[in-house]
Order: sequence, then C-alpha cells, then structure tokens
Amino acid sequence: MTAPTIILAVVGALLFLILLLLVFGKVRVYLDYFGTLSITYTILGVEFVYLQPKKQAKAPELFDLTDCKNPEKAIQKHLKQQKKELAKLQKKQKRADLKWAKKRIKKILHRQDFFDRDFSFEEILTFVWDLLKKTYHFTKGKLRLNIRSLKIDVGSSDPATTALLYGGISATLAGLLDFLDANWIPTKAEKGSIEIKPDFLADASTGEVRLTVTVSLLRVLMILLRGEVAQEKELALAEAHKAEHTAKQANPASLADDTNTVPQKG
Repeated sequence: MTAPTIILAVVGALLFLILLLLVFGKVRVYLDYFGTLSITYTILGVEFVYLQPKKQAKAPELFDLTDCKNPEKAIQKHLKQQKKELAKLQKKQKRADLKWAKKRIKKILHRQDFFDRDFSFEEILTFVWDLLKKTYHFTKGKLRLNIRSLKIDVGSSDPATTALLYGGISATLAGLLDFLDANWIPTKAEKGSIEIKPDFLADASTGEVRLTVTVSLLRVLMILLRGEVAQEKELALAEAHKAEHTAKQANPASLADDTNTVPQKG
C-alpha cells in the first residue's frame, strides 16, 4: 500500500469513529436532591461536576489534656493551627468567588449589546415566552428522563392540611409526569422509585429526588447549533431596535411628524 492510501484509510477510520461517537455517544445529566441540589453530567463516560453542595464544616476535634504536661501550650498550639486552616479556607473561597465573578462579567459583556437599552415589561415577557417556546421546540422528543428516585413525605403542623397537601401533590405530580411523557420528554420511572406518603407526625414535608436526563451527543450538538442561530437572530433584532431607538432620539422632529400625520381619505 502506498503512503497516500494509508493516510486516507487512517483519516477514514477516524471519521468513522467520530461518527459512531456522535451517533451512539451519550450525554447524561444527573440531578440529585437530598436537602441540597447536586448536578453532575457525563460526556462519553467522563464525569464533570456542574453544581456541588458545599461540604459541611467538620466539628472541631476534641483532644485529651489529662496526660498533657503543659495544657496551656497545647491549647495555644491547637488554636494557632485552627487559625491557619481558617485562613486557607478564606483564601480558597475568595479565589472561587473571584473566578465566578470573572465568568459572570464575561457573559454580561458578551451580551452587552443586548442589554444596552431598557426593555418594557411586555418585551421581557415576550422574550421569555419566545425563549421557552424555542427551548421546547429544540428539545421535544430528543431527551430521555429516567426517574431513579422520587420520594416525598408530606407533613405539616395540621393533620387536615397534611391530607390536603398529600392529595394535591399526588394528583399534580401524576398529571405533570403524564404531560411530560406525552408532550415533551419521554419519561421512565424505575419500579418503586416514586413514593409519596403522608406523615401526620411531621411538622414539615421532606423529600429526595434523583433524576437522569439522557441525550445523544449528536443531538446535543444540533441543539447547541440551533440555539446559537436563534441567539444571533435575537441579537440582530435587539441591534435593530437599538438603532431605531437611537435614530428617533436623534431626530425627534421625524417622530413628531409620524405621530401627527393623519392619513388622508382617498
């Protein structure tokens, strides 16, 4: 085999492998709620953390001073060590906050042309509604929802209120899952994964949720591409509104002429 043939064969094999990964590769998003929300996702089996609950601070360790020859010195040493650990934690938190702020500023600057002018309440509602419709259109039938666990213990200070809440939550959840499965995202619940029960001895409701959303890698790329195109259209529309608004402010006489012009009857 000649060198060009070998190169073409290798390139073809790589392209075929990429195609297989795009078609059969999966992206999974795991949402877990046990008092705090945790979101992780995997791309081709590689795990990434999007949102992780803050770790609870460890209780200070108790140390025995009964056999200590110099308790005061030991206490001073322990306090000094705690101060060092606290300073490290504060520096780490400051770095994390600064990193988040930089990312936020970049996002705002990237969309600055969209936020240059004041939007009315009607325009905001229209924009949000259009965004929801486009999201629904882009993702309809392309995602898969697997309910790994959905457990709710309904409770309140009043047993009658608990009974009403239990009935309302059960009916609402059943209707919501049926709607999602029929109109948006195919939903599958593992056997025994959904459990809703009243707890007449508890003063408040508690629960845990474990969900998995699955989509193929190819569909993720298609959704992102269509979303980027829609975003460019929105930015172009915002720029057109901005130019029109600027032109009217620069030439108020034309605006007055437009408002005062009365169409003549033919």
